[in-house]
Amino acid sequence: GHICARLFTAAGKPCEIALNRRVIGIDLEDLRLIPRVVAVARGIEKSAGVLGALRGSLINVLITDEPTAAEVLRLR
Repeated sequence: GHICARLFTAAGKPCEIALNRRVIGIDLEDLRLIPRVVAVARGIEKSAGVLGALRGSLINVLITDEPTAAEVLRLR
């Protein structure tokens, strides 16, 4: 998945690729330190990325539609 232009794995760990090192913006480790991180994601094609963000503690509030929520729960 990706968040703040940074790519991460299904476990929510940063992908070790050159693109992530070139991004100007918040680092995923710094994002984890923020008390409330809200993600807005819609569409079952985003479910794996949402699950990775949840597993990696990159987000702690999710706004989504019912089909996406159901798919995230199914994948876990």
